[in-house]
Amino acid sequence: MAISISGFNGLDTETLIKQLMYLEAAPIRRLEQSKETIQARIKAWQDLNSALDTFKNRAKELSDIFDKMAPSVDNEEVLTVSANSFALAGEYEITVEQLFQAYTVASSGKVAAEEISGKFKIAINGYEVEIEANNSNIYEIAEMINKAVVEDGDKEIQLATASVVDNKLVIQAAEDVIDIEKDNTLSFVNIEGDILSALKLEEPDVLQEHQNAVFTVNGLTVERGKNEGIDDVIKGVTLNFKGKTGEKATVKIGTDTALMKDKIKAFVDQYNKLVDAFKKYGKAEQAQIDSGTGPAVLSGDATLRSLESMIYNSVMTPSRSISSTGWLSNTPLSWEGEEKALVVDGVSVTLNGTETLKDIAEKINNSGANAAASVRDNRLVIESKGSRPVDLSGSDSIVLRDLQLPASFNKNVVSMVGIEIDRYGKLSINDEKLDEALASNLSDVKQLFTGVGGIIDRVEKNVDLAIKSYSSSGGGYISNRIKNLQNEIKYIDEDIENMERRLEMRENRLRAQFTRMDSLLSQMNSQSNWLMAQFSYLYLN
Repeated sequence: MAISISGFNGLDTETLIKQLMYLEAAPIRRLEQSKETIQARIKAWQDLNSALDTFKNRAKELSDIFDKMAPSVDNEEVLTVSANSFALAGEYEITVEQLFQAYTVASSGKVAAEEISGKFKIAINGYEVEIEANNSNIYEIAEMINKAVVEDGDKEIQLATASVVDNKLVIQAAEDVIDIEKDNTLSFVNIEGDILSALKLEEPDVLQEHQNAVFTVNGLTVERGKNEGIDDVIKGVTLNFKGKTGEKATVKIGTDTALMKDKIKAFVDQYNKLVDAFKKYGKAEQAQIDSGTGPAVLSGDATLRSLESMIYNSVMTPSRSISSTGWLSNTPLSWEGEEKALVVDGVSVTLNGTETLKDIAEKINNSGANAAASVRDNRLVIESKGSRPVDLSGSDSIVLRDLQLPASFNKNVVSMVGIEIDRYGKLSINDEKLDEALASNLSDVKQLFTGVGGIIDRVEKNVDLAIKSYSSSGGGYISNRIKNLQNEIKYIDEDIENMERRLEMRENRLRAQFTRMDSLLSQMNSQSNWLMAQFSYLYLN
């Protein structure tokens, strides 16, 4: 009878080897699981990095909205308006008496010739341009007129526009050349050949005499040589007449509170998305903790907790400083000689108008006021040493105007302007309170967000600390965490590679050992069969 050892001769050694190697590869599987966990952490940090960057952008979008003006008009059949940040708040009654009409002429008859040659000159208001035709038709000549310009300094000026109607050339004075002090009429002179005769322009038909737009603004009569883009009558405001004349339209210019609310809401919404992200990645639910699953892969991470605290403080910390609302020159005061007062928390700082920004800051610091002054980016910053914001009430108005400082800063925390926080850390907007702040305390809202050391400054500073790129000195908190985690993956990959190499060698040895053992068993079976044959032979004989 044959000798056999279970699991070797005659059995599936391949399956046996695979099972043995699966057991040997257990450390690799554990490393792969660790790698997946680390990759999930990297993804979480990348998501937070993106959310923080968006939050910073939403904060930056608040930087200039408090100076933007919003116009309104009660009769858009008369005109429409637009305004920029230089516009001043006010109300204007505008009546358009007459619309602008450009001087327009046409050929006195139909132009029959198909091939026209010659040269002629178009002149208006001291400008002139030459048009040369060479076997050209009337449409090609019209295109030449439309493309013809004259140089005036660094500008190109178009004198006329042309079109063809019923085989007649229609030429109109262009807006570029209109001057309300001149007659604004076109003239034509032959230079080579009698081309004007061919074009029927020797004595053209006058379709429209020039007339200026005539309108009144608060009773003052104004004339302009166009109907749209009139931006030199009211500072920062552009008027566009829409065709209706003889009716009054009231234009109101005021701060764009609708835009302010939209941008503040976008800022609050993004803050709440950050809170959700911090919770998603950092605060596991009990069921997730029990099962060891869920997305809270950064639970217990000290860096995450620090970031959460930084972002909270960026928004919720009360502001204690007052700063200039815009850039100042090094010598910002507009008078000289007469003494004026800047009153800082009840302490009068005397100025004679010759002081530089640095001098003013030093005078404040030496005045004994409970405040510290400095100059940052050509803005004067006065920071309270106490818990309440600086009060400049009692200062001469010209001083506050020149230094672009508000007299007071009472609403120095977001809750006072209608941005409230709930027990879950989410922000919400009290519309009534925010509307009241924007209507009555706009300077406080602007100072709260845009002042030096205000919300925008704090958000930008703290987010930059978090997301600063690898290439920056030291890197940011998140970039450093991602870099460290990527290094961990690199080390795990190296360990897996080394283990896989050792396992491959181990598998080769097992295969060699099984092959040898299988060969030995075969030999033993052969010898056993020979012996059994010999015994059978002896027994039979």
